[in-house]
Amino acid sequence: MPEISRQPVSPDELGELFQTYNQRYFNNELVPSEGFSLRFSRSTQLFGCFRYCLQTHVDWAIDISSRLADHPRALRSTLVHEMIHMLAHQKYRETGDAFYLDEHPVPGEPFVNADHGAYFLSQVERLNRQWPELHIAVTSHYGNHLYEHDRIPPRHLLVVALEDGRGMIYGLHPKAAVDISQLQRTAAQLHDPSGISVLKVRGELAEGFPVLRKDNRAPARMKPLSLRGFEEVAGSLRSHRETVTLYTDELVVDQMVANEVLVNQETMVAAA
Repeated sequence: MPEISRQPVSPDELGELFQTYNQRYFNNELVPSEGFSLRFSRSTQLFGCFRYCLQTHVDWAIDISSRLADHPRALRSTLVHEMIHMLAHQKYRETGDAFYLDEHPVPGEPFVNADHGAYFLSQVERLNRQWPELHIAVTSHYGNHLYEHDRIPPRHLLVVALEDGRGMIYGLHPKAAVDISQLQRTAAQLHDPSGISVLKVRGELAEGFPVLRKDNRAPARMKPLSLRGFEEVAGSLRSHRETVTLYTDELVVDQMVANEVLVNQETMVAAA
C-alpha cells in the first residue's frame, strides 16, 4: 500500500500528484491535451470537476476544491475519480466509441447516472480492488474516513423551530460573527419561528445545510423551506458529544459561551 503524506497539498504539487497517479494507477495511459491545467477551485459543492470541450471532448482542466488541500487522502480519491473521466473522454476521442462516455445505461451493466455508468464503474471496481486505500466513489461526503478530522474547523448552525414539529437549519458563513439579533431577524424574515437556537458543531456535521451570508442575512434567492425530518436531525445535532448550544430561545446558556458571543458582536460593531 503506497504511503501518503499527511502534509497539506500546495497548488504546485497538483501536477506532481497527477503524474504519480497516472503512472501508478493508469500505467501512464493519460495523455493531457495541450493547455491542460490542474488547479484548486473555491467550490464548496463540487469536490472535483473534469472540464472539457463539449464539441471535441478535448480535456481542459481538472479542478479540485481547495477544501481538500488539507486532506491528502480525500484529495487523492477525488483526483483519481476525475482522472477516470478524463481517460474516458480520451478513449472516446481515440475510438469514437460512445460507450466510454457513459451517457446511457448499457443492458446488463451497472449505471448510476450520466458519466457514472458501465465504463466508469468498471474502472472504479478495478482500482479499488487493486488499491483499496483509494476508496473511490461516485459521490463523496465531506468529513468521511478519508479526512483529517483535526483539520476541520467547527461550524455554527442556526436552528429555526416552527409549529407542528417542522423547522429548518442554516449554516452560518465560516467567517460570520455570531450576531444573535441579526439571526433572529433573518429567521423571522424567512419563517414564522416558534424559537431559534445557535449550535456550535463539528465541521462535517454542518454539511448540506443552506448557508447564510457573511452578515448573517439570507441570500437574495433563498426560499423559506422546511427540513424533512427536522426534529430527528436537530435532535441528533444537539445530542452529539461535541455540540455546544450557544443560544436558545433568547437564553445564553453558558457564561463562557456568552463571552464568545459578546466578543463576536463587539468585533462586528468595531468592523462596521
